[in-house]
Amino acid sequence: MNDAVCLYHRRLALQSHRGLLGEEWFAAQQQERFAEELQQLRQHILHQGKAQRVRRWPDLRQQLLPAYFGQFTLNDYDKVIIVLLEQGDVRCEWRRRSVGEESQRVPGNEDTLLWR
Repeated sequence: MNDAVCLYHRRLALQSHRGLLGEEWFAAQQQERFAEELQQLRQHILHQGKAQRVRRWPDLRQQLLPAYFGQFTLNDYDKVIIVLLEQGDVRCEWRRRSVGEESQRVPGNEDTLLWR
């Protein structure tokens, strides 16, 4: 449901600027706002993870969904945790060996997060 609401709002925002003079400016402003909102989400995830010592990514994501309902898709949340893992703000103990690309792997139910 969250993803459907989020994608609907994004599509509506794109359509509302279509055909306007300076359409590119509106699109650029929307992209900047989205980047800022993602940065705030990243900070919130980092703070919540450290404060509550949440060990599983699906649990933490589920806690954040009500606060950001309709703003971010599950894919957006997963991209943020991937960035945090890449930057070393959080470490993950993987239960299963990776068969795909390690850098794009999202922690699952059996994987343990260790916050720095």
